[in-house]
Amino acid sequence: MPSSIVESYSSSGLEDRGQPEYGPHLPFPQRSKQNPEASKSKRQLVLAPAEGWFALLLLAVAVYCVVYSITSVGWVDHTFILYWSATAGLIVGLAIAKLQRLPQVILHLAACLIGYWLSVWLTSAIAFNVSWHLLIATIGAVITDPARINNSEMVFLFYLSFLCFFLGYFGTWLIYRAHLPWLLAIVYCSILLINLSYVKHDISLIVTILLAALILLIARIQLTAKLVQWKSEGLHIDRPWLQGITRRFMQIASALVVLALLLGW
Repeated sequence: MPSSIVESYSSSGLEDRGQPEYGPHLPFPQRSKQNPEASKSKRQLVLAPAEGWFALLLLAVAVYCVVYSITSVGWVDHTFILYWSATAGLIVGLAIAKLQRLPQVILHLAACLIGYWLSVWLTSAIAFNVSWHLLIATIGAVITDPARINNSEMVFLFYLSFLCFFLGYFGTWLIYRAHLPWLLAIVYCSILLINLSYVKHDISLIVTILLAALILLIARIQLTAKLVQWKSEGLHIDRPWLQGITRRFMQIASALVVLALLLGW
C-alpha cells in the first residue's frame, strides 16, 4: 500500500515535469513610431531660449533707451553707430550665454575682442571714413597722454561705441545666463541718471519706457526662475499650461506697471 502511494506520487511528479508551465503571453516590445513633424517641432522648440524671445525684446527696448539718453547729450557727432554696436552686443551676448561647453572666461575675452574691433570699424569706416590704422594710432596717443581725449572726437566716439556694445552684451548675459535682472536694472538706471544731468531737453517718455521695460523684464525672468525650480522639484509642465501661466503672469505685471506709472506721474 505505501509503495503504491509512492509510485503514484512519483509518476504524477514526472507527468508534471513533462508538461510545459503555463504563463501569460507577453507581446514583444515595439518601438513607438514618432511622427517626423512632432520631432521637427521639438527640435525647433529647443532653439528657443527658456526665457523666451519676449525677454530679449524687452531688453532691447531698455538698451535702446539708454543709448538714446547717451546720444541726446550730444557729446560727439555720428552717434547713430551706437545703436549698431548695441544691437551687435545683444546678439553676441545671447550666443555666448547659451554656450555651455566652452569656459565663460574665454568667451568673455572673445566678446571683448569682437566689441573692440567692431567699434574700431564702426568709428573709422562708418562714422569718420578714415583708416583704422589712424584710429589705433590715435587711441595709443590718448593712452600715453589722457589729456588728448578732449581734442579727439574720434576716440571718444570709439569709447562710446564700445560702451554701448558692452551694455548690450552684459545685459543679455545677465538675463540669459546669470538670471540677474535686478543688477541689470541698477546698471541701466545708473547710466540713465548720469546722462539726465547733461541732457538739455525733456526725455521723460524715454525714462517711462525704460522703467516699464525693466519691470516687465524682471517679472519675466522671475517667472522663468520659478518654472525651473518647479521642474527640478518634479512638477510636470506642458506647453498649454506654460503659455497660460506666462500670459496671466505678464498681464498682472503689466497692470502693476501701469498702476505704478500712474501713481508716479
